Amino acid sequence: MADSARLDDIQIDRVHGRAIRREIGERLRRTLDAELGPAPLRLRALLEQLAAEDFGATHRSRPA
Repeated sequence: MADSARLDDIQIDRVHGRAIRREIGERLRRTLDAELGPAPLRLRALLEQLAAEDFGATHRSRPA
């Protein structure tokens, strides 16, 4: 492999970074639910709040 890239040379744009984070979050949520059962209501509320804020920030940063 003469063309192998070093980890510090890899650049990911915002769209792909957001998709990767979303996929990691979904897999983590499924794994934790399967192992521990549903999260407590307070924790779920906080996670939903974070998701809503992230969604809002994403829409605000897009050009009109």
